[in-house]
Amino acid sequence: MTSAQRRYLATEAAIGATISAVLSIGFVLLMFGHLNRVAIAGTSGLIVDAVPQGAAIALMATLVPTLLTRRRLALGKVCPVPQAGPGRVSHLPVRALAMAATGAAITTALTAMLLVAGIADLPLAAVLAGKTIWGLLLGGVVAWTMTHAAIEQR
Repeated sequence: MTSAQRRYLATEAAIGATISAVLSIGFVLLMFGHLNRVAIAGTSGLIVDAVPQGAAIALMATLVPTLLTRRRLALGKVCPVPQAGPGRVSHLPVRALAMAATGAAITTALTAMLLVAGIADLPLAAVLAGKTIWGLLLGGVVAWTMTHAAIEQR
């Protein structure tokens, strides 16, 4: 992989991470901004909210970088990475749904660990910080992974 390709991957990951973090902040404020403390369990708790947060971040961090990268490859603005092995599955809707389900599952499992640790609720500031950091991490990792997969397509 060339330095330009590595730089492209890093840029897409950083953009995906930043957008996911900002969206996480917005949704925390929208969903929980009126509360001083946020319950972990319950119909309006963090576990229920983890499903759409994880799914939305993973879905958008899959679709947007993949579609942009495919377009840039077609226009010759990004050079593809030669594949070392067999080609990857390139059916984007299947990949996007799989990543959304994975993002939702991981986010929900991590949130449920708070209950296992005996934590019933958290201050809004802690929820805001935690969801922002998680959005940053999940969005960045998924965007990097999906951009890397997209530049390996033939």
